[in-house]
Amino acid sequence: MGLTVTVQKGHDFSAGNITRAALNNGATPTIGLTGSVGDGEIADNAIDNANIKSDANIAVDKLALASGKIIIGAANGNASALSATTSFSSVSNETEGNAGLLTDVGDKFEVLKTNTLAAATQDNINDGTQNLNGDSSLSIYTVVTNGVNVNNLRIRHVDNSVYGNHISEANALDNASIAKNSGGKLEIKNNGVHWTKLYNYKNSAGTKRSAFLSYGLEGAATPTETTAENQILVSAGANNVPVINSFFKELTVLSQLTAETKWHRVAHGLTNPSGSAGVTPKFVKVVLVCKAIAKQTTHKYAVNDVIDLQHEWVENEDHNKGSLIGVSYDTTHVIVNFSGGKYGEYGQLPTKYGSSTTASTANGTPTSFFLHTNNAYEDFKLMAYVCG
Repeated sequence: MGLTVTVQKGHDFSAGNITRAALNNGATPTIGLTGSVGDGEIADNAIDNANIKSDANIAVDKLALASGKIIIGAANGNASALSATTSFSSVSNETEGNAGLLTDVGDKFEVLKTNTLAAATQDNINDGTQNLNGDSSLSIYTVVTNGVNVNNLRIRHVDNSVYGNHISEANALDNASIAKNSGGKLEIKNNGVHWTKLYNYKNSAGTKRSAFLSYGLEGAATPTETTAENQILVSAGANNVPVINSFFKELTVLSQLTAETKWHRVAHGLTNPSGSAGVTPKFVKVVLVCKAIAKQTTHKYAVNDVIDLQHEWVENEDHNKGSLIGVSYDTTHVIVNFSGGKYGEYGQLPTKYGSSTTASTANGTPTSFFLHTNNAYEDFKLMAYVCG
């Protein structure tokens, strides 16, 4: 509705004397306004900043602003609604896209690009193209959580963008393992890598295995997997990858000597470096090892004592008194001919301390015994030491 103006006289002359005061009052009527002013009755530009109270406390929800927009000062000095731009790619669930970032650039706010990865060219600089100069990239990564898109700000570094001078030596480096060299570049210090930090060796099946680490072709570090007991790493010639060979094995031929004359064989298990075939041992030594002391009064040996045997095999009984065994070996087995019955009766072996039970003197009289005496062979086992 419009305004209603009511005018009331200042003096009623219907009665009383006409005086100067009455004339003055009559010339000054009272004017009253009722009703309200509609928006159509206010002229454009009629209300300016001076007509708005400084503490008007206008509620934000009284302002008209489209969804998703913000108010920002325009170049003409007036407030303007800043809208999202379609020049940035939209992102869906678990995807990454370009986005703008509202940034204070010192004298104003600007929406800057965030995922420009290429280094700035002179043309970019001349035309004012916003660019991160190839140092890093900001991007928006979206994940749907409980049906709601959650936007995350992601920072990425491009290749060759992080330098040693970007890293604080006091706060980030311990100068024990990682440090800066004289050129300001990061380097691993001498003796700075502990062996526990090296990558675990795995074979072709992806299984962790033990291995030797050596330098092979062209000086490259190369693991060589161990495949059996008692293997050693050996060179394979100039500028070749080292290989492993079985070095020493201890094999049981007889767990207890017998009174019988028989031949016995045991697989030595030596293989070539590839493990695909056997090899003939370089050396085999067969010995007697004391396993018990029931007949110690005869031989004087203690448990685990070793008697080094002669390996010569002599068929003639008269010339075989010192020879109890014959030894041969091939790519698979060690073969031992043991004359425990026929020649064991005559095979003489030295007692440990001569005629004494213990080494009571520095020197003593040599004494021998026969394996068959009091069944002394029961105290010994036959072992083969193999070197390959």
